[in-house]
Amino acid sequence: MDWIRGWAAVVCAAALLCAVWKYLMPEGTPARTFRLLVAAFFLCCCLYPLQKTAEFSLPSFETPPPTNEQLLLRRVVEQLAQQVRLRTEEIVGQALEAQHIKSKKTQVTVDTDAHGGIYIKRIEVWIDRSQRSKAVTARQLLLELLETDVLVHVEAG
Repeated sequence: MDWIRGWAAVVCAAALLCAVWKYLMPEGTPARTFRLLVAAFFLCCCLYPLQKTAEFSLPSFETPPPTNEQLLLRRVVEQLAQQVRLRTEEIVGQALEAQHIKSKKTQVTVDTDAHGGIYIKRIEVWIDRSQRSKAVTARQLLLELLETDVLVHVEAG
């Protein structure tokens, strides 16, 4: 019986709060939308006891374990992505070496989509501080060669 008294108190408080909100809201198009929201709030307050009496649970949907074909396809895509990463790093190294620019490190970030597509997300090249003047040249060369943006970092040491 106490829960009915508590529920009645919540409904009265919600009605009072809704009335104050409605009074404070200016007239016009937004007021209609706001009245709808206030009505939905009040309805939720009125239906709150039903939540305690009815237990709602959604069935669990477990994804089945991947099949051998799916595992094989995933492995092939991973290997292709690794090859794209390594080949891109090799191309970057050769292009910079041809311009007498020594790179300390090259990092190619590759991503794959659900359909097996492979995308180069980012290419970063680190060059030595002594070759700072060649950083812009390196970026322009790689941008022209790879047709994607390349970040060139100059290492401090």
